[in-house]
Amino acid sequence: MTLLSPTERRLLRDATPAERVALVVGAPRSGTSLVFELLVTRGRFAYFSNAAHRFWKTPAAATRLFRGAIRNWRGDLTSSYGHIPGWGAPSEAGWVWGRWTPEETTLTARDAARVDLETMRRTVGAVSEALGAPFVSKNVMHGVHLELLREAFSEMALIHVRRDVADNARSLLRARESEGDAARWISVRPEGWENARSQAPAAQCAEQVRLIDAQIERDATRWSIPRIEIEYDAVCERPRDVIDGAIEWLCEQGLSIERRGEIPERLERRAGRRLPPADEAVLEKALRRVREGSPA
Repeated sequence: MTLLSPTERRLLRDATPAERVALVVGAPRSGTSLVFELLVTRGRFAYFSNAAHRFWKTPAAATRLFRGAIRNWRGDLTSSYGHIPGWGAPSEAGWVWGRWTPEETTLTARDAARVDLETMRRTVGAVSEALGAPFVSKNVMHGVHLELLREAFSEMALIHVRRDVADNARSLLRARESEGDAARWISVRPEGWENARSQAPAAQCAEQVRLIDAQIERDATRWSIPRIEIEYDAVCERPRDVIDGAIEWLCEQGLSIERRGEIPERLERRAGRRLPPADEAVLEKALRRVREGSPA
């Protein structure tokens, strides 16, 4: 990164700050990584790659350096908790975005004064110029930072991925267990998450999904941000139709997207494996309260 710093400074100086971007948002474990990978496989997009993530202080220079690997990248639709393998693969780029939006909780326009929005916009612009394509990013934290991101990018378009709440919650709980503590909250903390901390872990996961989806929908409406919803089940059943529809919608929002590659006509749907009986009982009770319009 030290060696790439002079190139990074030059690229940011010469870049046109980005205004129009596409963001893939949704709850953790909802299928956002799958949709992200399908999008950049089907259409030609610029994005933060694993190389940019690794060289997080110099992502524009890293994109220029690894441009061949990024342009030639072809995925196999496999990921491990959001990580897609390969230097040129699309990345959530938490280290890059963490320079500007490190918090797991909501950031608003009031936080703009302490965030370097100009560098954010120039970095995205430089990456887009290096790859000659419109920029798309997937990061589950984007969903609680929409008001702030709107301050940077005046023409955002959101692809909101949603999954059956029960399956989503089961997958979230297993992700917690894989990190060694099912009771520890992981990933994004939407508005109101504190009220769920006293709940059992399965109920917390259901509430996390409900809250993040509600916040994305509310903030997109409040700030007039164009949004399209994609259901995880539909992506698995008809990936080509759903992704082509999303790309066509993005083109209607002003992004010029070229066709890049083929994607399958059907994918295996990963249903959330049922939890142990005690956890399933807690989850069902939480979902029943959600359906009745009460917090979990």
